[in-house]
Amino acid sequence: MIYFKKRPLLFLTGILILWILLCHFVGIREQFPYPQSFDGKQVSCTGRVCQIEAGADFWYVYADHIQADFMEEVSERLKVRAILEEPADCAYGNWVQICGKLTLAEAPSNDGAFDRLFYQQTERLLFSMKNARLTVRDGRQNPLLQWMYEVRRICMRHLEQIFDEQDAGILAAMLLGDKSRLDEEIRDWYQVGGIAHVLAISGLHISLFGMALYHILRKLGISFVVSSGIAGSFMLFYAVFTGAGVSTRRAMIMFLLFLGAQCLGRTYDLLSALSAAVFLLLFDYPILLFSSGFQMSVSAVAAIGGFYPILKKHYGSYISSGAAIQLFMLPCVLWHSFSFPLYSVMLNSMVIPLLPFVLAGGGSALLFSFFSLKAASYPAAAVHRVLNLYSFLCRVSLELPFSQMIFGRPKLWSILLYYVILSAGAVWLLQKKQKKVCYLVFVFMAIFFLKRTEPKAFSVTFLDVGQGDGIVLRDDTGVTMLCDGGSSSVSNVGKYRILPYLQYHGIDRLDYVFLSHMDMDHINGVRELLERQTCSIKIKNLVLPAIKNPDETYLEIERLAAGQKIAVHKMREGDCICTRSMMLTCLAPKAGDTSKNKNATSMVLHVKYKSFDVMLMGDLEKEGEKDLIRRKKLPQLLEGGNKIEVLKAGHHGSKGATSEELLDILKPQMAVLSYGKGNRYGHPAPETIERLEKANCPAVSTEKCGEITFFCLKNEKILVRYGKNVIK
Repeated sequence: MIYFKKRPLLFLTGILILWILLCHFVGIREQFPYPQSFDGKQVSCTGRVCQIEAGADFWYVYADHIQADFMEEVSERLKVRAILEEPADCAYGNWVQICGKLTLAEAPSNDGAFDRLFYQQTERLLFSMKNARLTVRDGRQNPLLQWMYEVRRICMRHLEQIFDEQDAGILAAMLLGDKSRLDEEIRDWYQVGGIAHVLAISGLHISLFGMALYHILRKLGISFVVSSGIAGSFMLFYAVFTGAGVSTRRAMIMFLLFLGAQCLGRTYDLLSALSAAVFLLLFDYPILLFSSGFQMSVSAVAAIGGFYPILKKHYGSYISSGAAIQLFMLPCVLWHSFSFPLYSVMLNSMVIPLLPFVLAGGGSALLFSFFSLKAASYPAAAVHRVLNLYSFLCRVSLELPFSQMIFGRPKLWSILLYYVILSAGAVWLLQKKQKKVCYLVFVFMAIFFLKRTEPKAFSVTFLDVGQGDGIVLRDDTGVTMLCDGGSSSVSNVGKYRILPYLQYHGIDRLDYVFLSHMDMDHINGVRELLERQTCSIKIKNLVLPAIKNPDETYLEIERLAAGQKIAVHKMREGDCICTRSMMLTCLAPKAGDTSKNKNATSMVLHVKYKSFDVMLMGDLEKEGEKDLIRRKKLPQLLEGGNKIEVLKAGHHGSKGATSEELLDILKPQMAVLSYGKGNRYGHPAPETIERLEKANCPAVSTEKCGEITFFCLKNEKILVRYGKNVIK
């Protein structure tokens, strides 16, 4: 209680956080006036330009004070984003008319997928307008913001002159807050290594620049008030110049409070300043409480102010600083990214001490470049070596065993228990000064509870991968299999749809990966998992259809698997793979089939768990179905009163698949259709839907329901989960 007695702001902020949480859980939340009925339609609106960004392929113009005929009056702070193919012919402060295709963000359709809808809410972004056209209606400008924008563009050009493309992208993120040119591989390395925070303008930057400037001014004999005024004004300018993200705003408030304490001769208390910053930010916009950037920023500072001093007394400052931050942030990291970089403490202990040198060297090189490129080349060369060291350290950490510990998203109760154990251990450590080793037991016990545990039941999940297939099977012993994984409508489907789902559920290995055939909408996501150096999912066995004369794609997949030392197996009709409680039987292709027609030689699997049966038809069409019927493979499955509970309709519900004959024999209780919204193939075909209705087989689709999971419990009760709802 001494923390609250000495820090009333901490108590007040805690009350505000509890109130926001209570409102959230009872459903009292800010409502955004989304124009749902106009999604995908050409519309027009007017607004004031408040932000301009140059992306890799497009230009983005943000406008607030929105007015539109198709919407009621909205808050002046809500924004729309115009996506342009040509450079924006407008300036900050201009009133513009925007015409384009209105596009609303969608909530994630798979567990673990990035929640773009919530992210846009935290940015106060209402909707986007694609293929937009801008017309300036009022040429009045905001001269300061426009000047900052022009200076950023000039600085970016100078960075590209004195650094190579990779280094320029890193320094643009570190110094200018512009991540549009950041190399994707570098971003992945930094993120997996646990040092991605150095790429964001955050409290570390504000502290380094602001405190350095303030102390230099004081050393020159300038008074407290004048030094504080100059340092505060400069850092406010820099915060706005770099985009004023949530962590920057938090750090800026705390820095201004520090300057105020210096001027008034008062003691600066880190936790009280943090409480004031959190209170102001949440009072202004409560939804920030649930954003990853806010949580990471606040938890890191809270660890330094509250947890680090306790550890420092017993373990020394060098180890304790990194350990305190990582331990305190761990639940936030796992909640948002589902895995923990084991060597991040060690990596940060080497990276952060060099960061002031990188920022100072990069800043001085940028400054010198306005006068002499040769003079700028000397600090640029030194910075280049440090950035190469950063990349080298990240690569080395990835090659070490257990570099990525996949925990999955922890349950809320386990997060609460973690902090209770961590706090109780810290209090006990203060009282038992000589029991340093015993406290580690508290720490490891707390971490143990964060590991996500799944119910011991058989499950089959049909992922929403757009136009493609991705099916995850798990038996009640934890054996996990992936059947196909690809998409023709979602870019990098492995990185953005399949991998996040697996990590969300704490899956760090795939015992078997089946590829039904070599069409890209079935394999390109799996190929990503095989190729990605930063992928933390281990594949033990790859199963391919046993066919004659395989094509180059088939051979390439085999080579990738061999390069990763993954066992490759070939399956044909009659082959089986059994676990303790599940059996997979291959029904096709038959011996002697060739790869001329990929769909005709698609692997067909029958999955059996106790009395629960699933048929995975791949892209097999009518001729292949007739061949299965002719060879009497299907009737054998139904002997003894067996029935097919779930049928994955062949070829995404195309007209040429899921024939009447197949449905008459299988009599499935439910069919799953996997296809993408607005696909150019017309899937699912009306004829297929009509045949399913005629067979009294209800159909569900990943396009409408998102991921679809069937659970078969030990008592053989079946649960179906669409998104977050469970239906018996």
